[in-house]
Amino acid sequence: MAVDGGRAGRPHRDPAERIAQQCLKHGRPSGEVEVVVVHKPDAPITVPFDDVTVTITRSRV
Repeated sequence: MAVDGGRAGRPHRDPAERIAQQCLKHGRPSGEVEVVVVHKPDAPITVPFDDVTVTITRSRV
């Protein structure tokens, strides 16, 4: 699933949120839980790191 980048200041969370919303919207049974992890190994961070991730969990309650 292709998703454009997020708003300024939320470049990881917004795509993860949109992916989860699309998964829940397209035929998932009620109560199904979606876990989305966005990786950005080249994030512009000034300290050494291997990978940056944002993990969100969404469900239809």
